[in-house]
Amino acid sequence: MPMPMWNLVAIAVARPGKRVSRGTEVADWSKPTKATISGCWVGNPQTSTDKTQTAMPATSRATLYLPPGADVRKGDRVTYAGRDYAVDGEPMAYPSPLGGVDHLEVPLVDWSANG
Repeated sequence: MPMPMWNLVAIAVARPGKRVSRGTEVADWSKPTKATISGCWVGNPQTSTDKTQTAMPATSRATLYLPPGADVRKGDRVTYAGRDYAVDGEPMAYPSPLGGVDHLEVPLVDWSANG
C-alpha cells in the first residue's frame, strides 16, 4: 500500500529492557529504550466494546505502515497521536519489485477501559 506523502507522521517506539526472573530472561518495562521513526502512516482504524463486561472495555486496532528497515518488533510499544499501542504480532515486510512502495506493516492494538 503506498503511503501518501502528505499524511506521513513520526511515531515513538519503546522496547523493554531485559532482566532475569527465576532463571528466565523477561521484559523489563522499567528501563525501556526509546526511538522516534519518521515517515510513517497509521490507517485502518477499528474499535469495539466488550459489553459483556461491567467496565465495557474498548479495544482499538490500527495498522502502522513504516519505511523499509524500520526497527519495530513484536513486543514493542508504539505511541501515535498521544495514544499507546502494543505491537500485536509480527511486523511484515512488503517489498516492491520496483522499490517505490516498499514498507513494513505492523498491527497495533490498545486495550483500554474507556476507549
